[in-house]
Amino acid sequence: MQFDADYFDGISPRAQRVLVSITNDAFTFNLTTASSDSTSPTSHIFYIKDCHIQAKLGRGRRLIDLPDSGRLETDFQDIEHHLPKKSAHLFWRAVHYAESHLLVVIFALIGIVLASLLLLKYGVPVAAKFAALATPPSIEKDLGKQTLEALDHKKLGYFTASELSDAKKSAIQAALKDLCLKTRDCPSYQLAFRKSPAIGANAFALPGGYIIMTDELAALAKDNNEIIAVLAQS
Repeated sequence: MQFDADYFDGISPRAQRVLVSITNDAFTFNLTTASSDSTSPTSHIFYIKDCHIQAKLGRGRRLIDLPDSGRLETDFQDIEHHLPKKSAHLFWRAVHYAESHLLVVIFALIGIVLASLLLLKYGVPVAAKFAALATPPSIEKDLGKQTLEALDHKKLGYFTASELSDAKKSAIQAALKDLCLKTRDCPSYQLAFRKSPAIGANAFALPGGYIIMTDELAALAKDNNEIIAVLAQS
């Protein structure tokens, strides 16, 4: 069996056109080399077991990496059919079959889309739940503390010190504590007051039990009951 190929010696970018013969266990071809007084062919023999035949990629050129760092590139597609049976790899033949048939590609694409949707709907929530359960409370508290410190940083400009009176703060804390005693459903929390023109009237929770309430929310609410209703949803 013979086929035409371009031979690259691994040093020069220029290819030489060769006629490759497949014997029982080797690739053989002749190269023409120019000497000082004549031009003579040189025979090259590479054992198939020492060569790496790259997998098919669509209908692109077949690549054969040679043990001397050279390479053969050919348009001949059915190399494996003429090699010893041990050299053929069933996995790569299956891959080539899949990528060469449009119907298989379409079904694979549909499968990927469906798997992605199922992962987003069921997989991510389950993974998030296990991740939350596996996170130690100390790490969660440190994360919340670092987040609050970052929001307090002057360069970001989100928070400044609260201007609420101590009496107002105490009244809000007492009302929230009374709610927790009545419902008996409050996790451990730490209420923090901040002024934030950038965020406005708001209250939200951070990891580790930190609850942030802005002065703007206190100014907007009619009474402490409305404030507690917002805090309870945080």
